[in-house]
Amino acid sequence: MSNTDKGVLIFNEWFDAMENLSANDFKTLMCAVYHYQIHGKKPPVFKGKAAFVAKILFPYIDRRLAQSRAGKISAEMRAEVSSDDR
Repeated sequence: MSNTDKGVLIFNEWFDAMENLSANDFKTLMCAVYHYQIHGKKPPVFKGKAAFVAKILFPYIDRRLAQSRAGKISAEMRAEVSSDDR
């Protein structure tokens, strides 16, 4: 089961994509990723290179969170079926 509420998974490819960002854009983007995944806070509107990277990162986080929710629901359903069998 995924622990999407315990931390943020950052892929190597993300760093490749962020390599040419300014230090300020990098920090802003990484903080936005954290606050989005952990607290559900909507990310700011990014401009320039940061906007390009954000268009890749945030949809990926959405997919990962959706998969995690689906997995939790599936696990709960299996647990209910298992307890009904007793």
